[in-house]
Amino acid sequence: TCFPNGTQIVSEIYEHLMDNPLVQIYLLKKQNDILGAIQINQENKIYRISDVSILPAHRKQGYANYLLSHIIHQLASKHKDIILDVESRNHFVLAWYLRMGMKEINICDYWRIPYSEIF
Repeated sequence: TCFPNGTQIVSEIYEHLMDNPLVQIYLLKKQNDILGAIQINQENKIYRISDVSILPAHRKQGYANYLLSHIIHQLASKHKDIILDVESRNHFVLAWYLRMGMKEINICDYWRIPYSEIF
C-alpha cells in the first residue's frame, strides 16, 4: 500500500517475513489511520532497519523523520548496532538518510532471485 508504483515483494516473501520471529514491523498510526510502517530485522548483535514507508497521502509531513528517529531511539536503548538498508540506486532515500545524520559505510546491491527458485 505504501508503494503506489508497486513493489517486487511477492506474497510468499511477505508471509515469510510475517512468520519470522526476528522480523518486526511497526506501524505508525494517527488515531485509527495507518500512516506508514518500518521493518526491523534482528541479526545477532545488530538491528537492520529497512522499508521505511509512508502512505503517499501522508508524505512530506515529517512522519518518516518521526518514525525513523523514534525507532532508532528505541533500538539504541538496547545497546546493539543499527544498520539501515537501502538500495544504492534509491538516491532520494540515501540523501534523506544522510540528512537524518546517518553515515554511509558500505554500498552494495543485491540481485533479485524469485522466491520459488530458492526453496
